[in-house]
Amino acid sequence: MQIKILIVTPALNASSVIGITKPLIELEKRGLVSLRLRYGSISFGWKKDCDWCDIAVFNRAQGFKDLMLLYYLKRMGKKVIYDIDDNFLEIPVSLRVGQAHRLYPKIHGVTQFYKLSDITRVYTKRMADSIVTGK
Repeated sequence: MQIKILIVTPALNASSVIGITKPLIELEKRGLVSLRLRYGSISFGWKKDCDWCDIAVFNRAQGFKDLMLLYYLKRMGKKVIYDIDDNFLEIPVSLRVGQAHRLYPKIHGVTQFYKLSDITRVYTKRMADSIVTGK
């Protein structure tokens, strides 16, 4: 039986292609998994994709629509993996990018993914430590 994996990403950025999509495509080629890709910002068909999958892998999710997918998946008893390579919680608000990513709804989204995901994959010990301690 193949494991059905839903990949949810904001875009086909380098981290989603290199860290998620390419390795999972190799598993799909071997017949071990079946994949679907969706962009988190697109509402059409989300319920069908969520109901289909066994596991959802989110890349850099932090938006409202991503959060709604997360809540639905958890209510349905699905497993969730959160892959994040940027520490949105520490981007200085003095930078324009920091002002965008540090808005309360986005920070709330990130912290909910940290709390509710079955596995969270980060790329630095500092990020891992901050998630574990909540600081």
